[in-house]
Amino acid sequence: MRICCFTLLVIATVTFAAAQESEPAAEKSSRQNADQALLQKKLAELNELQAEIQALKKKLGQEQQLLIQVQMLEARPQRFKESGEKLNLDGPGDELQKRIEQWRRDKLVRILAEPQLVTLLGRPASFHVGGRFPVGAAGKMTDFGERFDVVAKPNDSGGIRLELHAHHSMLDFERTTTVDGQAVPSLIVREIDTSAELRPDQTLAMASFATERTTHAGSAETSPPDRADNGTESIEFIVLVTVQFVDAMDPAPGPNDAKSGYGRPSGGA
Repeated sequence: MRICCFTLLVIATVTFAAAQESEPAAEKSSRQNADQALLQKKLAELNELQAEIQALKKKLGQEQQLLIQVQMLEARPQRFKESGEKLNLDGPGDELQKRIEQWRRDKLVRILAEPQLVTLLGRPASFHVGGRFPVGAAGKMTDFGERFDVVAKPNDSGGIRLELHAHHSMLDFERTTTVDGQAVPSLIVREIDTSAELRPDQTLAMASFATERTTHAGSAETSPPDRADNGTESIEFIVLVTVQFVDAMDPAPGPNDAKSGYGRPSGGA
C-alpha cells in the first residue's frame, strides 16, 4: 500500500512540475504574439504618417528625396557548401550586413559594387561602373561592368514602389565574334529585372542563379572559379537594395559643416 501511495505521489509531482514548466512557455508565446501585434500596429501607423507627410510635401510643392543604397555581390554556392555555411538572405538588414561582412572575410562572396543614389520620387536614376568598348566599323559603344537603374514611386500606403534593373557583365575573350574583320569579345551577363514595394529602411534581397563557362587567368573574373565536372561554374548574383527618405543639402554649408551633404534621414536634426 505504501508503494502504491508513493507511486501516485511521484506521478502527481511530475505532472505538477511539467505543468509549471509549460506555463512560462505559454506566457512567453502569448507575450511574443502581443509584441508582434503591437509591432504591426506601429508599422501601420508609421505608414499612415509617411503617406500624410508625402501628401503635405506634394501640396507645398516640395519634392521628396530618396537615398537608395545598393550592394551588388556574387557568391559561389559550392564554396558555401564546402564551408558548411548557408547562403541565407533572410532577417533584418543589420543582421544580414553582419553575415555578408563575415562571408566577405571568409572569401565566400565578392563585392562587385556598392553605389548610393539620391533621387526624386518618380525620377529615373542610374549607376554604371566598368567600361565601354566599340563594336563594328561604326564604333557603336557597348557597356560592360555593373549597372543599376531604378525608378522609385510612392504608393498609397506610405511605402515606395521600386522598378529596378541590376546588370553585371564581364568581357569574355575566349569567345569572340568577328565583326567587320575585328575580333569582338562576348559578354557574360547576369541581370535582374523586377519591381517591389518597400517601407523606408527596409532591405530588398534578390538573387539570380547562372551557370557559365569557367574563366582563366587574364579574364575579367578575378576570383578562382568553382569548377563542375562539365567545365562550368555556378555563380549566384545577389543584389540588396535599401531605401530611406533624406533631406536636401543645406543652402550654404561651410567647408567643415558636418551636416552638409545628403544622407541625413528626413526629419533628423
